[in-house]
Amino acid sequence: TDAIAAFARGNVTDAESPHGHALEWMLGPENADLDFSVPGAERDSTTKQRFAMALFYYTAGGDNWLAKEEFLSEEHICDWSTMIVCANETNGREVAELQFGDNNLQGTLPRELLYLETLKTMNLTGNMGLAGSLPSEIGQIASLEILDLSDAKFVGPIPDSFANLRNLRHLDLRNNFLEAGSEYELPGSSVIAGLRELRHLDLSGNLLTHVEINALLRLTRLEYLDISHNTIGNAGNHGYEFGVSAVPSSIGALAQLRVFNVAHNNFGGTIHPNIAKCKRLEELRLNDNGYSGGMPSELGQLKALRVLDLSNNAGLGGSIPSALENLKTLKHLNLKNSGITGSLPKQFGRGMEMETLILDANLLTGSIPRDIFNMRQLRELRLASNFLEGSIPAEVGNATGLLQFTLFENNLEGPLPSEIGNLVNLTSIVFGWNGLNSSLPETLGNLVNLEILILDDNFFTGTLPTTLGNLKNLMEIHVPNNALNGTLPSELGRLTALKDVGLQSNVFTGTIPRELGNLGNIW
Repeated sequence: TDAIAAFARGNVTDAESPHGHALEWMLGPENADLDFSVPGAERDSTTKQRFAMALFYYTAGGDNWLAKEEFLSEEHICDWSTMIVCANETNGREVAELQFGDNNLQGTLPRELLYLETLKTMNLTGNMGLAGSLPSEIGQIASLEILDLSDAKFVGPIPDSFANLRNLRHLDLRNNFLEAGSEYELPGSSVIAGLRELRHLDLSGNLLTHVEINALLRLTRLEYLDISHNTIGNAGNHGYEFGVSAVPSSIGALAQLRVFNVAHNNFGGTIHPNIAKCKRLEELRLNDNGYSGGMPSELGQLKALRVLDLSNNAGLGGSIPSALENLKTLKHLNLKNSGITGSLPKQFGRGMEMETLILDANLLTGSIPRDIFNMRQLRELRLASNFLEGSIPAEVGNATGLLQFTLFENNLEGPLPSEIGNLVNLTSIVFGWNGLNSSLPETLGNLVNLEILILDDNFFTGTLPTTLGNLKNLMEIHVPNNALNGTLPSELGRLTALKDVGLQSNVFTGTIPRELGNLGNIW
């Protein structure tokens, strides 16, 4: 007992505590080969590591783990579980990895984990029952290269001792309840700034309010940086500068960066053109902040960019730079609700391979560029709530991969092109509140995967196409406030998935077809 008490970081004499349980186990038959009477037994690494792993079991609710395997057996700790990965070291087999992700760990982490002196990977992600503060002793495991404690309930700051983890390459603490450790800094930001080997840093989804962004910019080997979904930049009661920019002139120091995500914070200021120096950047997410000053044309130099999200920066303003046409690898562009003005570049979409284009709720004018519809990989096109005018181009039929298509609340006019019938993968069409006119094309009946059809508040005339009866997946159809006429087609009775129908404020005549009685799911 005295030998174990000498290195234990808790009260081993409390029989009901995790330390007490670990002591009882250490003195049991599973450890008969350990000789605690030998002088210096308390310094023996095997004894310490065996005690540390037993304590880990008891503090983290081992009885409730999804997988326990041979834990707490008489075997070497390296043989307890496939979640413990060992390597041959000078002193024999030593623990190199703890891979306990998504194993229903509950409780706290023991300080005695520091005795795993050769540990390189600690992966405890996805254990929502883990809580409490981060043990400062983790910072004494100098061999650590990967530390993943994400998706748990840890609280408080990042311990200063983490500055000792000079070999750390991957730090993931996302989705916890970490808070600022000092008045003006992201918890441990000055500590983290010294971890020059870091390639991956994820602190997203915490309660962080302050950041010294220049401290993070010292991590010149970073490839992945995510501090999204916090409230960084909010002055609150601390008197810190509100709206500090996360894209200062020194951003180019992160030349290795591939992912940069500061979304859902309170950053502001401008997006500095030096972002173009991050040549390897693949994802740039600045959405849901307070940026202003428009989009720098230098964004068009990021030839590796796949994701650009500047949405919900209501004061961003400015027009879409024509240089964005150079981003041939861009897959997802989201500029929703960002005060964007002017017209779309005339050749926007030419030679591009976008899958998602979201430009809703801006101040865009002019016509829809035809080249947009030549992007065969386009899955989602949202241009709603702008001031777009002109007609829907016949080239719309080329975008055969489209699943969702919204154009509501614009100033579009002219017919709905019959070529829209080529878009057989479409699940939703939302074109309401425009000035579209003429009759509805029979080719709408080709859209067999369509679930939502909203065409209200336009100037459509003629009858409802009988081919609408082919849309067996249609759940919602709204065509009110048009000038549609004639009788309702009996074929609508085939739409047994239909739940919501709006036909009012037209000039339909005749009787309601008896077949509509088959529509038992309508609200």
